[in-house]
Amino acid sequence: MLFSICIPTYNRSVMLQECLDSVLKAIETSGLHHEVEILISDNCSPDRTPEVVGHFLQQHGSHLNIQSFRHPENLGAEMNFWSLISRAKGDFIWMIGDDDRVYPQSLQRVHQEIQQQHPQVVAFNYDVWSKDFSEVKKARGLKIRDHLFQDRDQALSEIGLNMGYITAVVFRRDLLKNLSLEDYQIYAPYGFAFAYAIFAGLPAVPKVVFRDELLVMNRAENSGGYNWYKYFVQGSCKVFEGLRGYGYGHAAIEQAKRKVIRQYVIHDLLIRRRDGVSIAGLYETMLPLYRNYPEFWLVVVPLLKLPRGVFTSGWTLFRNLRGWIKQKRRPA
Repeated sequence: MLFSICIPTYNRSVMLQECLDSVLKAIETSGLHHEVEILISDNCSPDRTPEVVGHFLQQHGSHLNIQSFRHPENLGAEMNFWSLISRAKGDFIWMIGDDDRVYPQSLQRVHQEIQQQHPQVVAFNYDVWSKDFSEVKKARGLKIRDHLFQDRDQALSEIGLNMGYITAVVFRRDLLKNLSLEDYQIYAPYGFAFAYAIFAGLPAVPKVVFRDELLVMNRAENSGGYNWYKYFVQGSCKVFEGLRGYGYGHAAIEQAKRKVIRQYVIHDLLIRRRDGVSIAGLYETMLPLYRNYPEFWLVVVPLLKLPRGVFTSGWTLFRNLRGWIKQKRRPA
């Protein structure tokens, strides 16, 4: 069997139904029915998730290989991922977030890359949609060009924490054959054990394919209420530092950390300051981890320290200026 499509889910029955419908369409488009198993892991959802899964099984279980299981208690997202990985039988695992959708051509395109390149990992781009999928919020999630990475350090530098966006990554199951549960559990509380597992499993000379092709619809405005800075700041630093033990270079690790600041931290702070969300304790959280990076002192610290009135005025000026520039660029 070539693919294990693994869907971890918790308390998102309506979104899960949309996710499953998109997966079904992708399988039908690819014609790979006999090369795919679908595994659904319910992390003890209190909503209608069992009904949604049961109905999906009833409708499609006769012509598709579908298995589902429900944990008696919530294990946390990362351990739910592990439970799916441990049950998967496919050569390649595609872990799909229960709130995302995949495009109809997605499985077919991943299959083509596997047949042509024989990689350990296929990663790809995505667009970011509003919570109800009524509009595109961001046309491209990542600014990475098509590339075949055959150097682990380069893959870490360029892809970095984006390897943790599960829906946009397909990987060989045997990549994790030497990773112990105990090692994985060290990183599970910090939200990016999945990314750690994949980078840790890559051989010295890997084949990691990245395609700048939109294969996933990412649902924005749908966070799970977790401690964002524990995951994206403390967790990412812990994961990258842990990779030193697997031979990753200092420069690559430092570049991956700085990319988190530029791609995630600055954006989050802008939103928090704009919306008046508390930033208490964030300076103390980030200082020991980012004190050596210019981005921290030149951008992050001013965002943390500026009085909100000054920030709000600057934000308004920036938006007005951007709107004026867009208007000027429109054809007459």
